[in-house]
Amino acid sequence: MDYLNVIKELKFLSNRKSATHIMDYLNVIKEYSNKEFIKHFRLNRTTADYLIACIEAAHITSEERTGREKVTPDEAIYITLWYLSNIETFRHLADRFNKRESTIYNIVKKVTHYFSNESTKYITWPTENHEVQEIVKGFYQKQKLDGVLGAIDGSHIKIRKAKVHQEVK
Repeated sequence: MDYLNVIKELKFLSNRKSATHIMDYLNVIKEYSNKEFIKHFRLNRTTADYLIACIEAAHITSEERTGREKVTPDEAIYITLWYLSNIETFRHLADRFNKRESTIYNIVKKVTHYFSNESTKYITWPTENHEVQEIVKGFYQKQKLDGVLGAIDGSHIKIRKAKVHQEVK
């Protein structure tokens, strides 16, 4: 390849448009009302702040190597929560949070791995039969759901009664 072609190629590459990303999405998140925040992240701000503090204390986002994109603890939590709470690809997350797809993948992997390892501090199953019965009884008293030992998520979805068998609650 001669020098003229190299110069043309460099000129072409320098004129390429870089990918357009949403800028300063963290500032948008800070402006969310509590209701919007819960809708998008499936938990309240206080819990998100607690998770951010955990990640910060564990130095999950500290950069050991050069050349990697910097990710703050709050970015790491919001990226991971958005990934877990919404049906979006890493490409969409990269656009939303102005990061590379590989960075999004790595941070979601690190954060979920960390909390998976820490899960026994927060999630426990009852070990005694009387504890199980007490929990099942509590669910029944509150929602008339028999035989329920646990629930996932905090959303309540109204379900209309069927036209047949309306006696079933």
